[in-house]
Amino acid sequence: MPGVPAGQVRSTATSLVDIYPTALDVVGVPAVPEEASQPGASLVALAAGEDLTAEVDGGVGGDHQ
Repeated sequence: MPGVPAGQVRSTATSLVDIYPTALDVVGVPAVPEEASQPGASLVALAAGEDLTAEVDGGVGGDHQ
């Protein structure tokens, strides 16, 4: 991802539901209201080094079932 150093490792739990919101975030496309209620969270901030362990609602660190 541009602007993020290669070879970084994070221990935060993620899930496949995080891929779609991450892809939208990377290309700069906002989620439409119907998609905003879907589970998952963008991993862009995590890749940039931010701590996302407080995120909930099925996204990063949330309840992945």
